[in-house]
Amino acid sequence: MGKNLKISIWKKVFSYFKDVHIESRSSKFNSEIQLLLVKGRFQLCCGSAIYSFDDLYDNFGFSFDQLNLNKLNIEEVLILGMGLASIPYILERLQDQYYNYTAIEIDEEIISLANDYALPRLQSSMNIICGDAERFVFITEQKFDLITMDVFEEQNVPQQMKKAEFIGRLKELLNPTGVVLMNMMAADKESKEKSQSFFDNVFLNVFPDATILKIKGNYMMLSDKTTLKH
Repeated sequence: MGKNLKISIWKKVFSYFKDVHIESRSSKFNSEIQLLLVKGRFQLCCGSAIYSFDDLYDNFGFSFDQLNLNKLNIEEVLILGMGLASIPYILERLQDQYYNYTAIEIDEEIISLANDYALPRLQSSMNIICGDAERFVFITEQKFDLITMDVFEEQNVPQQMKKAEFIGRLKELLNPTGVVLMNMMAADKESKEKSQSFFDNVFLNVFPDATILKIKGNYMMLSDKTTLKH
């Protein structure tokens, strides 16, 4: 039984008025990991960045709202950067979609928190691998229908994951109708310019039909705009 089931009702109610601290941890990858209860949802924060927020992780939630999921024939999903498994939670809770997930997360402490609080709520098949997302991408031979990328060091995507070789490898791992959805920061002028430059000079060269979904402080890069609802 996950610890999620032991969170008292009063804590959930109180969290709508004030954030409730659940646990703090640290690891060699994240010196400060905080699990909070905010508006009745689990929020995972590492330093100044929010890594998961249940169904209020809006950058992916709003993106999935715009995708025509029922026509994509999704079965196999690769999650690069699992956090507290907000992506499968959103797809189950808000989209009524159940897939087979391969989730890559480098931080053992985050995986431990996910096992305690998040995974017991999910019905989908979850294969969790503790490891480096970049390395996994170049050694796996499995094909996927959806690849989501949500890998950050604080608020920056690692530089090696913004190279053409890496994005090209993501394309190689897609089934013929598969799509990539990549999260990048766009919270201020500098981050918007950097993300736009990456899209124009790298992502769009690999995926000529790509587009950007601009959601709050994020640019969500979608590999195929024809998969959007019309």
